[in-house]
Parts: sequence; C-alpha cells; structure tokens
Amino acid sequence: MLLCGTEVLAQVPTETAPDQVQGTLTVVIEDYFAQHRAVTRYFVRDQAGRDIELSFRHEPVEALTPGALVRSRGKMKGESFEVSEFHLVESTQLAEKAARISPSVTGIPGLPAITPSSGVQKTLVFNLVSAVAGSETPRFSNGQLRQIMFAATGLSVNTLYLESSFNTVSFSGDIIGPYKVTDPTTCDVPSITSQAVQAAKTAGIDSSSYSHLIYMLPSDMIKYCTFGGTSTLGGTPSVEWINTGAFGPADTNVFPALTHELGHGLKMAHAQAIAADGSFSEYGDDSCLMGNGGYRIIEYNVVHRIQEGWIPLSNVLQVSAPGTYTVNFAETQSNQVLALQITTPGSTGNMFISYRQPIGQDANLPSAFLGAASITYWKGGSNKSQLATNYPWGGALSDNQKFNSPDGTVAIRQISHTDTSVMVEVSTYTNASVSAASNLGGFLTPEIISTVYGTGLATGTASAQELPLPTNLLGTSVQVIDILGTARLAPLYFVSPTQVNYEMPAGTAVGVSEVDVTSGTGAVSTGAIQIAPVSPGLFLLNDAELAAGAILRVKANGAQTTEAIFKQDASGVLVPLPVDMSDPSDQLYLTLYGTGLRAAGTSGIKVNIAGFAAPVTYAGPQGSLVGLDQVNVRLPQSLAGAGIAPIFLSANGLSANPAAISIAGKPSPPTVATNPIILAQDNFNVPPYILGDLSGQPVGGTGFTGTWLGILGQGLTVTGPGLVGRPAVTAQNSGECATFAPALNFGGQLFISMNVANQLSANLSSSRLQLNFNTTPAGVVYLGGLGLHSNFNLTVDNGAGSSVTAQTALASTGSHRIVGVLDPIGDQIAIFVDPTEKSFYTSANANNADAVAHWVPPPTLSFNSYCLIENLSDQVTFSHIAFSTNSKRIH
Repeated sequence: MLLCGTEVLAQVPTETAPDQVQGTLTVVIEDYFAQHRAVTRYFVRDQAGRDIELSFRHEPVEALTPGALVRSRGKMKGESFEVSEFHLVESTQLAEKAARISPSVTGIPGLPAITPSSGVQKTLVFNLVSAVAGSETPRFSNGQLRQIMFAATGLSVNTLYLESSFNTVSFSGDIIGPYKVTDPTTCDVPSITSQAVQAAKTAGIDSSSYSHLIYMLPSDMIKYCTFGGTSTLGGTPSVEWINTGAFGPADTNVFPALTHELGHGLKMAHAQAIAADGSFSEYGDDSCLMGNGGYRIIEYNVVHRIQEGWIPLSNVLQVSAPGTYTVNFAETQSNQVLALQITTPGSTGNMFISYRQPIGQDANLPSAFLGAASITYWKGGSNKSQLATNYPWGGALSDNQKFNSPDGTVAIRQISHTDTSVMVEVSTYTNASVSAASNLGGFLTPEIISTVYGTGLATGTASAQELPLPTNLLGTSVQVIDILGTARLAPLYFVSPTQVNYEMPAGTAVGVSEVDVTSGTGAVSTGAIQIAPVSPGLFLLNDAELAAGAILRVKANGAQTTEAIFKQDASGVLVPLPVDMSDPSDQLYLTLYGTGLRAAGTSGIKVNIAGFAAPVTYAGPQGSLVGLDQVNVRLPQSLAGAGIAPIFLSANGLSANPAAISIAGKPSPPTVATNPIILAQDNFNVPPYILGDLSGQPVGGTGFTGTWLGILGQGLTVTGPGLVGRPAVTAQNSGECATFAPALNFGGQLFISMNVANQLSANLSSSRLQLNFNTTPAGVVYLGGLGLHSNFNLTVDNGAGSSVTAQTALASTGSHRIVGVLDPIGDQIAIFVDPTEKSFYTSANANNADAVAHWVPPPTLSFNSYCLIENLSDQVTFSHIAFSTNSKRIH
C-alpha cells in the first residue's frame, strides 16, 4: 500500500537516501476541486519498501506507466528525490516482474492503449474519526457510505458504474470503522493511513483481498489538507483518500468525488477541455465525471469508456476519407456506431466524435451537449482526454455548426440530429496558412502578414497597387471565419495560382479560424489555422537566416546615420554586411522587421544576440506598410567581434524564427553573459531536420563501413563495433573514430543530434560524439538538451590537450566563452568557440534522450572524422546520429 504525504508526502530519512532509486512507479493524482486544479505526483517503491517521491524540474511525459519498473538518479533534498536522470528499466527479468505487478495493457493499432476494467470491484472503505477532536461521530455514517457505494438500485457508485460500463463493472465490499486516529498537526496522510491499517488488522480484517482501499479522512483534517480527494492512478490495490471535511454532513457531493477518485483507480485520468488559446482546462469536460470539478453527477465520456473497454472497438468506426457519417447515442449498448475516430491523412492525435443524450444517470447532461456532437481528443500514451468543442459552443456542436481542427487537416460539420443519432460531414482542407515572415504554421494572430498555399487559388498573378489594400485581386478573395462565426474579408497583398499573401483581419477572435479562398473561377479552397494573441516572425533575406533590417548609428556628437546590414555580392545574392563596432563611443541601434508581434508591445519583446541581451527600445507597427512590425534594439558593445551573430527574439515568451547579422570590430575579451536569453519554445527539436544532399558519401575507418543517407530523419548508417546510426546497432567498443573519405565540407549551419537509448545501469556522461575539424570553426555553438530531465554536456578542445566542458551552468575558461543558458532549467547551453579550437563533442547521461549541437552559423567547415568515446562496460545504442547543413528547420 502506498503511503503518501504532504500533501500526501513520503516520510523518508534524508541521511539514508541513495543517489539512485529503483523500483515500481506509482502515480498519485490530487484533486483540489474547490480550486479547480490538480497535482500529479510520482513515487518509486524501492526494494526496502519505502515510497520515495520524485521531484522533477518540469512535468514529465504523461506516458509514464504506473506499475512500471524505473530507475532515477539524482539527489535527496528534504523529503523528496530531486531527479536528474529518469528512465524505464529494460531487462527481461525486470519486465516480467513489472508485468506481474501491473495490469496488462492491450495495444490497439491506431488507438491509444486500452486498459480493460471488468468484473466485481471489491472495495474496502475505512471510516475514520479524530481521537483528538473529542467527537466520535464521522461526517458520514457507515450506513450512508454503504448506500453511496454499494446500493443495487437508485444512485450509487455501483449503479453508476454498472450503467456506464453496460453492466461490465460493479462495486461491492465492506465499510469498516469508525476507527479513531490521532490527527497530526500537518497534512500527514501516511500517519492516518498507517493507523487505519493497524486498526483493521487488530479487528482481524485482511485488506489484501480488496481491489480498492478508500480512506475517509477525519473531517478536521481540512485544516491541514486542502484537496477534496486523492487517488493512485491504477494500482493493485488502488488507494483513494477522501477529505470529508470538504463536504457538509451527509453532503451528496461526496458521491461524485468518490466516483471520480475510483475512476483514477481504474486508470482514468482527467477529462480536460481545450480553451480558446489552446491551453487545457483540467476539469473542463462537463460531460464526464473525470472532468466537471463542480461535482455534477454524470456518467463518463465516450473516450474514457473506450479506454476502459466498455465500448468495444467494434462500435468505433475509423474514418479515413471525407464523407457523411452517423453516430448513435452512447447511453445504450448496441451493435451500431457509438463513436467515430478520425484518421484522415495528416491528422494528428486521435480525434473522436460522439453523441450523448440525458438518459438514465446521464440525466444531468448539460444542455450544451443535447442534440449535439462532441469532439474529443485522446492522445496516444495518455489517459487524459481533451474536449475540443468546449469553446465557444460550451460543449458540443449544433446543426450546421462546423469544427475546424487546430492542425489544419480536417473540418467536421454537424448536419442534423434525432433523439438517437447525429449526422456529421467530415471534410479535409485544401489550403494551408503560414506566417509570411517565418513561413511557419501552427498559429497566426490578427493583423499578421500571412501566406496561404494551395492550388487553383487565382487565375493569374497580381499585386496590390494602392492603399487601403483591396479584398479582391483578379477575382480572388480570402474570407476568414473565426471561431465565433464572424466572417471577414482579408486585405490582399498578392495572388497567384499557388500562393496568396493576405493580412489576417483585425478583430479575428482567438481560437481556430477557417480560411476560405475563392478564385476568379468560383472554386473555393478551405483551410484552418489557430489564432493566438501573438505569433512572432522575423523577415529574412537569404537561406542563411540573414535578418531584414538596418543600423542607426549615433555618434558621440549626436550625428546620426543609417547603415545597411546586407549587400549584394557579384552574383546578385544578398550577403551580410558586417556591422562596425570598433568605436565604443558610438551608440548602435538595430532595426528588425517582422510581423505578428505588435500585440506584445515593447515590454513584451525580448531580444538576445549571440548570447547577450539587447535592450528593446521600440516594438510595434512599422507605420507605413500594412501588417509590418518593427523592433528597435540597442546593440551592446560586448558584441564587438562576434562575427555571425544569431538573433533570438521572443514575444510574450513565444519564440520567433531565428535570424542573424554579422558583427565586425575589435573582439571583446571572453566574458560570461549577465543576462542570458530565456527561450520559451524549444528551437532545437529533432527529428526532423532537413539533411543535406549527401547521399552516397563513403565513410570508412578502423572497424567501420557505411554510407551517408540524404533522407529526412535518417542521418548516417554505419556498421561496425563502435559507432552506429539508423537502424540502431549496439555499440560496445570505445575510443574508435570513423573517417570521411573525402573530408566533408559544409557551409551555413550545422546541426548534430545524438540519441542515447537502452542504457542499462551506469551514468552516460562519458559517452560522446566528437567531431574533428580540418579548418578553423569559430562561431557560436548551442547545445540543446531535449530529453526527460537530462544533463547535457558540451566540450571544446583546442587539439593540444586543453578543453572546457559546459554542463547546465554558466562558466568561462581561458579563450572559451559560454554565452548564455538558453532554457530556464539549464538544459540548453551556448558556448563561444575560439578560432584555435579543432573539435567539439556532445554527450548525454539520459536514457531515450537527444543531445543536440547546433552550430549557428560557422564559416565553411571541413572535417575529416568523428569519434564515439564510450568508457562504460554497458551496452549503449545510439539510435540516430544526424548531420544537417540546411539552414531551414521544419517545425
């Protein structure tokens, strides 16, 4: 039985805590219904039977499976274990043990994991009272609890589960107590739990035969514990705690609270809803007991019933093509279609369409769901569901309403409904909108300069010749219908058969908007895009991400001049024109041009150049060109001599696409940046990067043979004992190098990613991928830590035995300069590489995690070899090693 504590915290002496814990994972969900929030906690039961809480620096992935055997490295701090490395234990013996500990999970192609629940759920309820409070009367009597839990008729936990599961799951069991327990003076739930267990043992009650253990905490514990209920996510048995002080005497709200927590015990997580800005409301789905934090008595949504196996997969129709489909109401079991799963090409996640009616214990179904199709996402590897039709419809569609998926792949329109079914039309999109500056989709913002791509968008090519911008060119128009149903014609800059540039209309509501392009022939192309408050993008002048902008130079005497930051070379290509910073008395201001960032204002824009913070003096509309935004920043003198300097801009914490300028002048001495950049988004995600066209390049060396692959996401395939790529091969030897014949020459940007997998028992800090250069690779290197709470290192070596390693911290040694921590938790580091350096390498000490080096941008490089240095005896698989020189990333 798990003993959790403050709130629900493990009691583990710090002096006995190891630097590594291994055992069975338990997930505990705390529900703070009154505050409309929840907390997920993770515990490892070690071989000594202790339940040790894991403290993560940020929320781990939801795919962590309760009952799995895990290993964590880190440090004991207080009463929790601060995780630095976390991964599943992968060995046949331990996997077999895990299978005995946790229920089996059935994998269904095209669907997330199904965790079937069936049969009688034998439940033991501990009714507890305070021995200190002076009263022996529990908040709920044994008789009340017996009726609430096990009654065969009327409203009870038993009857609700019987109805939701179509008579597959029922509850029976015993109510024991009231037992007196001595209240702690803190939220010490383990103390109360252990007292209750001892009281049951004294009474001769064996709890090992029960599937669920429920502890009704004394009512005065509300002074110390603010949660309404808490439960393990699954478990054998599952354990639930109800804070009875959160309810009035005989309060019927305890019924949905008990049912909700037992849902967690059956491995159901929360039923969320997607808000207008794309964020999740934890209890937002009012049609499900795993949502609605307001204690509504209702059944479970269709997705959770599929997860539990109560709605068979034979009742789920997978839709892969546009058409008209009928969905029957889910309150009655039948052989008809009770849910649609949308699997159209390009769609992401798992989208389900369902239909509910106020029948039986669904009588409390909110009116927004009546006669309406609900659209719910259920992501693979997660037990949570997300109601997509919460905003702005309050829960579900009505006749003639259309839902546009945020990923821009599918539209669903409700055609009609009856008392027993709903008819919907599924269609796919034929155009896609992106920012005209970054050429990235995902989301746009009002007044942003946008580009829509498609076919047959116009009968010819034309550009706007006057202001205000027209809404019709060559008969082509763009209409944006926002999530509130308001339709607006978009101002047009340019039209062609495959591309139209337009301004997203002002006033477009936050949420998913439909974008309809009507050509001069009358043909209509449809797309969708998420609208957000900001969507920053910077305009670039070439494929090397040269920023569009200019320099304002202010001399000491006040004289001002404007200077270009680019020029045309002999072939007419735009190339950087270095900014002269040799005179420290000059004040230099850089103007950058972009779009989609004006709503952030000057205070909401942050700019970092080559690792140094650049003060923003203005950010907003450019003034003369529709939709164009301008950002003015002062260049710090510390940038002198930086060479190609990468620019990172964020608006309200959201990162724009990378850009760069060239800085000349007298180099400044190496120094640590005082204001490192903080990126809100991960700009280093892999895969995919666009790999350079290096197909057929031979690779050879001692023990190695292989060829370079010019395929997206493939990287380098090498056979041999020491260095591997895809497909993954186990590497055992160390200190061996593979050579390129001939040497590989690069220009532009270099991306290197290394994925470490299947590390069994030892720290991987000495596993590294090293590049050895023929030329002088001066520039800035960015190391991105992309794993689950991992430590990542970047080392540069001058080839003469002198090196420095940057490990999640700022530092400075000799000619090496670490110029900024790129992530608040320190997993991404930037380091300046002195011209004397001849190699660098990345390393990682995490399982199933990527270490990514991003060289931005070096001069032309030539390197002749790379090495795997592995000093461990364990087998380590590098699942991919990818080199990329293309400066455009796919997001």
